[in-house]
Amino acid sequence: MAEVSIAARFRVFHREASAAGGLQVRAEKRRLDAANVASPFIVRGGRWRQWYRSSYVHNLADAVDHCRAQGIDLAKVEATATGHSQRPWTVAQDKRARKQVQRRTRVLLRPACSARTKIRLRHKLARWHLPLHGGRRVERAIAVLGRLRRLVPPRVQAALLRTWFNGWCTKRRFQQAEGSSCMLGCLHGQDSVEHYSTCRHVFAYGASKLRLDDPGEPEARRAKFFLLDREGLRADADLQAMALLQTAIYRLHCRHRRSSLRLADEETASRAIAQAVREAAMGHARALAMLNHRWVRSGGGRS
Repeated sequence: MAEVSIAARFRVFHREASAAGGLQVRAEKRRLDAANVASPFIVRGGRWRQWYRSSYVHNLADAVDHCRAQGIDLAKVEATATGHSQRPWTVAQDKRARKQVQRRTRVLLRPACSARTKIRLRHKLARWHLPLHGGRRVERAIAVLGRLRRLVPPRVQAALLRTWFNGWCTKRRFQQAEGSSCMLGCLHGQDSVEHYSTCRHVFAYGASKLRLDDPGEPEARRAKFFLLDREGLRADADLQAMALLQTAIYRLHCRHRRSSLRLADEETASRAIAQAVREAAMGHARALAMLNHRWVRSGGGRS
């Protein structure tokens, strides 16, 4: 996510208010720094130094400096967007050069997955006892994250990482599992990621509303919930649907934790999941299009 933030600031630095000559970030930064140095309030200036350094002009300039340190400047970004075409550009090439600054910068900034990252990811995935070798888990996890970038909103990727890293605030995570219950109404289910990843209500909704196959076995269900079931999620549409469903359960659990959400019966649970799935896809044209084209087996309509 860091490269997305840097790319967005890079775009604002170079493209915002370009018709009026740009934001003049460098000049504004120099003016602010000079005013800070010339201030007679020396103690206050020292105490608030970090606050002054977090101004928008400093943030924008820092992002551009970060890109420059990696050999990325506006000329390189525009060349990537136009396919390294010679000037003068066509109208279409000029439009791409203006409109794709953030996207191309993000791609150039995207780091290769380091060995340390793989070790950390392997350690975190090991606790879920998935039916995969440790190395294969990591390979699939990295591949899934790469596919999801273009299939779902960033909030879905964030929820998936939260799940892999055991970031749900469940009763089990805080050693209060005894006596806890599944928010979806399972009679013998605890409030835990281990249970929600195999919960019959989750997979019943996926099968009836999103055309997702239910593996049946707990281990296979968990692999699918964690998006590491290679065979069951080979198609992009299936991966999108399962990712949105997993995010929906996470979002419902967040509401349940904050407001003691109660889902009295299966119909109420199904409606709540449907609403959360829509919210997870909101604002992402490709994810919404997938939802609108998934069949609902029970009624022949759409989800």
